Amino acid sequence: MISDKLGLKHGRKLLLLIILIGYFFILPPFFYPEPNPNGNNCGMPTVGVTLAFWVIGGGMASVLHLVYYLIRKKMLNYK
Repeated sequence: MISDKLGLKHGRKLLLLIILIGYFFILPPFFYPEPNPNGNNCGMPTVGVTLAFWVIGGGMASVLHLVYYLIRKKMLNYK
């Protein structure tokens, strides 16, 4: 990983934080459905999109970060 090659102390944590901020605040509004001008506009599709980004995106980013951390730690212990 680039942060390992550059020797950044908290590079992986910073990258995880940036990705989680993207999943929680930046990306969901791009996928909200357009409001219907001729009818009632329910907020449920917006909630569904937001929760999908939080649960699937944030969860998978966290799991991937932990798996990488554990594999990297185990590989460094074997050397």
